[in-house]
Amino acid sequence: MKKLQRPLLILILFLATLQLNAQDFEERLVQPQSSCDQISLRSSELFPYYMEAGLIDSASLLLDFWNNKCGNSEPVSRANLLLVLKMHYFTEEMINNYFLNMMNIYDDRMSLINDNKNYIYNYNHAIFDYVPVGGVFDKWSKEIANEMLEYYREGETEYLLCLFYSGQTELAYRLLLEPPYTTSAVGKLYAEKLNEALKLPLLSIGFYTGAWIPEGQLSRMGVHPELGFTYGVKIKEHSFDLVMGFKFINTPSEYKALRFKDSDTEYTDYFFGGYVGLEYSRDLLNYRPYQSYLTLGIAYDGFTMLKEDEDAELKASSANSYNFNVGLGTRILLFRSNYVNMGIRYNLVDYTLNNKFFLKGNVFTVRLSYQLMNNQYRENRLKALHYPY
Repeated sequence: MKKLQRPLLILILFLATLQLNAQDFEERLVQPQSSCDQISLRSSELFPYYMEAGLIDSASLLLDFWNNKCGNSEPVSRANLLLVLKMHYFTEEMINNYFLNMMNIYDDRMSLINDNKNYIYNYNHAIFDYVPVGGVFDKWSKEIANEMLEYYREGETEYLLCLFYSGQTELAYRLLLEPPYTTSAVGKLYAEKLNEALKLPLLSIGFYTGAWIPEGQLSRMGVHPELGFTYGVKIKEHSFDLVMGFKFINTPSEYKALRFKDSDTEYTDYFFGGYVGLEYSRDLLNYRPYQSYLTLGIAYDGFTMLKEDEDAELKASSANSYNFNVGLGTRILLFRSNYVNMGIRYNLVDYTLNNKFFLKGNVFTVRLSYQLMNNQYRENRLKALHYPY
C-alpha cells in the first residue's frame, strides 16, 4: 500500500499543476491589455491637463510613457516640443532629419480641421496616431503655441515654431524662405529638402508656331511659317529637348534648283522643309512668373525644292544642311506647370552643301510655344513644402 501512495501523490501534484497552468493561461487570454490606441487617446487628453495645471513633472513622465509605448509619433513629437518651448529649454540640436515630416503631418491635420473634415479620423485611427483630429490635444496645441508667441521675438526659431503650431502654417513655411530663418536649423533642413525636390526632373512637352526668316542671298526665299513640337526633360535650370518641326508655303518668286547634280537647272517656287534637332536651354533670370533663358541647338535642317513626279519617274530634290543655332527666350508661367515661351534664334546653315541649291545665307527663327512641364511626385513634394512654384 505504501508503495502505491508515493506514485499517487506525484500524479495528484502533476494534475494540480496542469490545472493551475491552464487557469493562468486562461487568465492571460481574457486579461485586458493596454493597447497603443488607448494609451495615445488617454495621453493626448491627460497631457494638456497636466500642463495647464502646472504639473510639469507629471506631464514629463506621461510623455516618456507615451513615447515608450507608442513611439515618437507626430503628437508625441509635438508634445515634447511644446513642453521644451514652454520651459524655455529649446535648442536647435532638437531639430532632426525627420522634423519636416512631423511638420507636414501637423500641416495636414490643420488642413482637415480648417476644411471641417475632422470626421475622416473615424475611418482610420492609426493614420492619425490614435489622436482625434481637432480633439482636445489639437485645440490645446494651437492655444498654448499662440500664447507663447509673446514670449519670443520675431527672427528666433522658437517664434517660428510657435507660429507654426498656432495654426499659421502657411506663413511659417513662407518665412523659412527668408532671412534670418534660412540660417536656422529648421531653415537649413527645409532648404535641403527643397533642393532635393527641385532636382527631380520635369518631363516637358510643347507645341510651337513661328517664322523662318532668312537673310543674305537666302532672303529671296521669303519668310515662311513653322509648326512643331518639343519633347524633353528639365532638371533645375537645365532643359534638354528633342525638337521636330516643319516650314511651308511656296516662295514669293521662283528660284533655281537641280534635281540631280548634273541635271539641267529648273525653276521652282515649291518649298516644304523640316527640322530635327537637339536643343539645350539654361535659365538665366527668374522673376516669377517670368523666366529668361539662353538656348543652344544642333539640328538636321532642309527643305524640298522639287516634288516627285511619278509619271516622269523623277525623284524629289531637297536642299539639306546642318543647323547650329543660339538664341534667347522668355518663359511665362500661366498656371501650375503650364508655360508660354517666346524666343528668337540665329541659325547657321548652308543649304548649298549638296550642290543642288545656290543661295547662301543664315536664318532667324522666331517661336511662340505652349509648354507643359510635369512630375507629379515632384509637385507633391513641393506642395508639402508650400513652395511657391
